[in-house]
Amino acid sequence: MTLSSPVIGTVQVVGNTSGGTDYQLEAWTSGKVIRQIQVWDYGNRTKAVKLWQTGETDNQCHLYGSPAGSSSTYTFQPGELITSMSLWLGEWDHVGDRASAIMFTTSLGNTFQHGYQGGSATVINVYSGILVGADIRAGDDLNARGFAFLLPLVSCQLQDVRYYNISALGSIVPETLDTLKCSNNSEVPVQWKIDGSKDMTISYSWSQAEGLTTSQTVTVNASILDIFKTESSYQWQESEQSTNTVEHSGTKNLE
Repeated sequence: MTLSSPVIGTVQVVGNTSGGTDYQLEAWTSGKVIRQIQVWDYGNRTKAVKLWQTGETDNQCHLYGSPAGSSSTYTFQPGELITSMSLWLGEWDHVGDRASAIMFTTSLGNTFQHGYQGGSATVINVYSGILVGADIRAGDDLNARGFAFLLPLVSCQLQDVRYYNISALGSIVPETLDTLKCSNNSEVPVQWKIDGSKDMTISYSWSQAEGLTTSQTVTVNASILDIFKTESSYQWQESEQSTNTVEHSGTKNLE
């Protein structure tokens, strides 16, 4: 089964798609990207590949195939994109029945290449350059592999944001403008008008922490508890460790 989703480009699987066991890694479904890759080769074929998602430690990984021979590892920096990729066919009994070399370049000017480049190469469409998954067939060797990239993003918008649970906003201290305490034992309504008023400076922020994020403009349009309305545009980051926060303050006369 080939990876497919409305948010990723077509996955180009290179190698023998009928051998070994089929594996899929769908990092984007949990808001993650591939942060590190390690490849082993032995002779004219790839033996194994190991992938790490953002948020995973060195001991947490996804290994496909049986490691043997020489290996190379590449760790992506936060925000680093793949700008080009080529995958080669390897051989065991026949050319094309195994996966072989991989080579890619990145937006930071780096190049990663490992494996036997004696067969034919397939140039891969990397779309946005954000690596978010893999489609692998493997047994003792790596029979075939393809990589999933997010489609290019133009913009994201959060419109008319609503807060249904005020407790979710954290510690909120009510401001008292006026009070009235009375008991009405008659059938005549008691009328009362608020006399108090106060100017309040209200601050709020949105933040985006670890996980898969866009590299394009995000627009937020929201009313904060019906106190005042604002619109903000900002960039979210592609990093599992940093947090990007936008803060606003405004003054409102409560009366």
